[in-house]
Amino acid sequence: MRVHLADDSRVHAFCGLAASGAVGAKGGRQLSGGRRQRIATAGRTSSASGRGSNSSSGAANSRSDGGGGSDELAHPGWEPACACFLAQELDISSAVSAGWLDTAARKLVQDAAKQPARDTLQAPTMINLAEVQQLLDILSSIIGMPPAGMAAVLRKWPRYLACQPAQPRGVACFLRQEVGLTAKQAATLLREKPVLLGKAVEVLRQRREALQRSLGLSDAQLQRVIGGVPTLLTFSAAGIEERNCELQEWCNECGWTSAEVAEMVSAQPPLLKNSIATLQTNFDRLVELCSFSQQEAASVVRSWAHVLHSSMDTPNNLRKLDFFKHVIKRPLAALAHAPAYVSYSLENRIAPRTYFMRERGKRLSPTLRYLRSGLPDFCKQCRCTEAEYEEWVEAWRQTADGRKWGCKAAAATAAAEWRPQQL
Repeated sequence: MRVHLADDSRVHAFCGLAASGAVGAKGGRQLSGGRRQRIATAGRTSSASGRGSNSSSGAANSRSDGGGGSDELAHPGWEPACACFLAQELDISSAVSAGWLDTAARKLVQDAAKQPARDTLQAPTMINLAEVQQLLDILSSIIGMPPAGMAAVLRKWPRYLACQPAQPRGVACFLRQEVGLTAKQAATLLREKPVLLGKAVEVLRQRREALQRSLGLSDAQLQRVIGGVPTLLTFSAAGIEERNCELQEWCNECGWTSAEVAEMVSAQPPLLKNSIATLQTNFDRLVELCSFSQQEAASVVRSWAHVLHSSMDTPNNLRKLDFFKHVIKRPLAALAHAPAYVSYSLENRIAPRTYFMRERGKRLSPTLRYLRSGLPDFCKQCRCTEAEYEEWVEAWRQTADGRKWGCKAAAATAAAEWRPQQL
């Protein structure tokens, strides 16, 4: 069976929507009950057998007697009403939706061709409107995906339209209920890796179990890790175990126990996206820049794993070290007592709070507790109101120190011109 790209005007004519221009109109309007019923009726008329039609009936549907009748509007592999439905629901042109349907229909034909001749049950070769509606409903109701997100999924993986609804429904329920992803996390994952919708749930379950087993994660830690990096589910179970075995060995060499590794990874899931070589480079650079011993560096990473994920060689991080040494006036080795320091904003938190504390005659604690506090607690510690502090910050930004350390535009320029020897 050959599958042809549908002509946009023929699809419009079939659905009776060309005159109104409703198909593909901007604004993202939903189908009214009447329009949805007309499209559904048209779909049933075009192919009474639906996706259950065999390849011979699909070929028959593709033939035209040249008389300009309803056969002229039939499309091999999918009901023309499907293109109208997708165009209206996703606010796209029906030519685009027809292209997606053609790709999906070719997948059905390929699957049918691979089927052994001895099979008595023939593979489906027709995409029908009812199942297209179910497929979109899975993304909308279970995942909570808006029309733009559904269009992104189909743009990247149009073969989704060739899936039997039970398959992606099982995947969606697995992600939301078993894995515990939020709607936003699940939607982000499926927009990036929509092919997961075609995977067997058992395969995904094996990957999750491999991730938990190889890192010794608790159920709560596992949920945080997958929630932080959902794309981990796109790797094979064997690949996950091999990669994490290497990570465990490297971490043990650095002095972290398996339990500590599980804590670090659950606190900073993006660590799993870095190669061992990158992690080693970041660790070595931390030791070099801050004059840490191996034990001190390991202690810093244990408390704040972010410093292992983010390179200390970025201009922004180096400026923070410059400020720590020359303004706060502490040796960089003292960062071992305040490992979260590099995670704070220099312009919005570190610099203004440090200068404000000094103006108020407050002592800077070794652990820099004044940086960890939220704004209400910080103001309470300094015995001022939030409004008073914010007014002071605005005035401070006009000073030489404020322009140097508290202005984002100036900070970007300074960061670009900063040189490591300034430390």
